[in-house]
Amino acid sequence: MTCYAILEESVLKVGNTLLERQYDLSEGEPRHKALINKQTGYRWEGSQPVVMQVCGFSGKGLTPRLSTLISDSNGCSLPHLEAMLEYDNGLLEVRLVLTVYEDSPFISSQIFIRKKEGVESYSFDPTQADVVEVVGLYEPHMRLDRVTFVDKSDYNDTLVTRDHEILYARMHTDREGQMFLLSPVLHEEKLLLVKEAPCKAGCFNRIRPEFGCAPKKQAALYGSGVTAHDLSSAYFVPCYGATVGVGFNTDLFRAYRAHYGKVYAGDIRRNLFTMSNTWGDRSADKALCEAFMIKEGQCALEMGVELIQLDDGWQTGLSSGSAFKKGVKVWNSGFYREYEDFWKIHEKKFPNGFDPFRSDAYDLGIWFSLDGDNDYAQWEIDAEKMLELHKQYNVTHFKIDGITLLNKRAEWRFLQFFQRLIKESHGKVSFNMDITNGVRLGYLYEKQLGTLFVENRYTDTGAYYPHATLRNLWMLSTYIPTRKMQFEVLNPRRNRKLYGNDPIAPVKYDADYLFASVMVSNPLIWMEMQHLNRKDKEAIGNIVQIWKKERKAIFQGEVIPIGEEPSGVSKTGFQVKTGENSGYFLVFREYCPQSSFSIPVEADQGEYELVLLSTNAGAARGKLQNGQLKVHISKKLGYIFFKYDKKQ
Repeated sequence: MTCYAILEESVLKVGNTLLERQYDLSEGEPRHKALINKQTGYRWEGSQPVVMQVCGFSGKGLTPRLSTLISDSNGCSLPHLEAMLEYDNGLLEVRLVLTVYEDSPFISSQIFIRKKEGVESYSFDPTQADVVEVVGLYEPHMRLDRVTFVDKSDYNDTLVTRDHEILYARMHTDREGQMFLLSPVLHEEKLLLVKEAPCKAGCFNRIRPEFGCAPKKQAALYGSGVTAHDLSSAYFVPCYGATVGVGFNTDLFRAYRAHYGKVYAGDIRRNLFTMSNTWGDRSADKALCEAFMIKEGQCALEMGVELIQLDDGWQTGLSSGSAFKKGVKVWNSGFYREYEDFWKIHEKKFPNGFDPFRSDAYDLGIWFSLDGDNDYAQWEIDAEKMLELHKQYNVTHFKIDGITLLNKRAEWRFLQFFQRLIKESHGKVSFNMDITNGVRLGYLYEKQLGTLFVENRYTDTGAYYPHATLRNLWMLSTYIPTRKMQFEVLNPRRNRKLYGNDPIAPVKYDADYLFASVMVSNPLIWMEMQHLNRKDKEAIGNIVQIWKKERKAIFQGEVIPIGEEPSGVSKTGFQVKTGENSGYFLVFREYCPQSSFSIPVEADQGEYELVLLSTNAGAARGKLQNGQLKVHISKKLGYIFFKYDKKQ
């Protein structure tokens, strides 16, 4: 491994072949010395601020201990180096963990704090410095590009925004957000700082914006999320993390997306997957039973769906999402207070357990929600119940929903739940992290854990528009690997009357178009498959078979949004780069009048062969020339899926 952590004459050097971070430890506490782009030799340096300023802790005068290890986060990440500085001031033990991957121009940091045993109380001023990362800099003239993510998609439908400004050289500037790109206007070096934490509404103890910059001095990320109440002598409390990266005349947002793909190595299959979940048809828990699931299993075999997930309703207890009128209903907490056997398989619905609809052709997943009572104090019981289902029925995927984290203690227990399941299943389970509501981890925090269940959309409320789902995937794909996310395909024939004569209503789309619109992610068949009409079932089944032949290459490739932002009337799509001059194009003609158009793409000069893999248009063709993909799609709401390769 080319990653390293070396302590020489009170200077800690952590890096790889692309960058090096230097910390001055001469006074004990870690101070920023330099962040070096090793490809150009440029050094981000200036003032030498203290990197670690949380919970009133000071490492001044202390001698830290350095240790290193190679980790893969229990199989969730690619192998990487972790370097840890440990401090002890008699009241607190503090760990600064630095993480670096091979061939990545980024270094991540996270602080962990534990109260010393015997220390009964510890307090600090929560309004004082709460710095989780800081980089010194000389630059007076800089442009700031700022990216902000939003979850709780039940209430939001623009999930990422980006803006920019020229920073005022004389003043300190504070800004909200998660990703902050600094670009000096006098040269091409760039610095990206990423606050790896939940979205704004989910952050604890948030008393100021996430980013602050004083040109000619420093740029910092604020907010550990930790209060004195959170500190414990039983375990190390994790602060929110940070990642910093450097580059020259390059797209650091794109580089971060690649880095993200190293931290999240993929689903346990190490491939894209297609999953069904019946909740999208809004029968809630009323339809679920043995006979119903046997039919769903038969449809899965016909359509090639490889993972069937039982949502809320497989269990004995009732959640607040239940369609049944009678009975005690709970949400987020109270599962064990109100029920002795909440998580027992419902005996009347499933008298034979899950065995009657199990198959070697597909895996099983279930919906689950941890009990939030007393800050998730029952997490070990929750983990045990999930392990029982994994062992008995080979349940491999758990949709984690109904979560409202209120503090760092709850968060620590929540994370321990995942670690136990991963370890005791020997890495054979995965998670679908619902971020549609509640207070959850968001897009960037603890990103090694599972896929993101990004949105709930239903035709029953008129909220599902295929172009809007495509838009969210397209916009997020600039910053997050598409294989990290799940996006939904609904039955477009349901509730057509709610949409009136809308030309971009779901009913206007072909079923294979809907699948194609999300197939660079992990497609979620968000419906009762047994109620699809034959034409739609065959259309989805056909494209699933085509997709399965190509999905490994898509999973391993780089997915890039191309064309216009989806709007319902755009010309848009994705390019998947599997090599320097090979890959895929997936292009959508939304409800726009032009049947022939060009989209700029990434391709060297030369002749290319394009192989048509799938389309729903009567006439569809394409040509790649001079960095332009010229396509003809004969019908509105049509798509075309090409494989391309440069001719030798």
